[in-house]
Amino acid sequence: MSQVSELIEAQERLYSLRDKIAARPVAERIAAKSKLAAANDRLNQIEAGLYPTCEVCKERIEMQRLLADPMTATCQVWAAHAARTLP
Repeated sequence: MSQVSELIEAQERLYSLRDKIAARPVAERIAAKSKLAAANDRLNQIEAGLYPTCEVCKERIEMQRLLADPMTATCQVWAAHAARTLP
């Protein structure tokens, strides 16, 4: 599957979540819509070739990691490091 196809599927999942959010209380809907909008913006940036970088090492975050979680802030190396050092 191409990266563009995977991005489109990720956006479709976001739209599906948007529909589920409609039944939630107002405060939850506002917070969830904000997160969905941010994730959609991130997916659009990725699709345009503007890949985010790791907050720790400043290297480009891996595409597979971004597709799994468009809002991730760290690369795989630092995510694994954090998982090993958490209590």
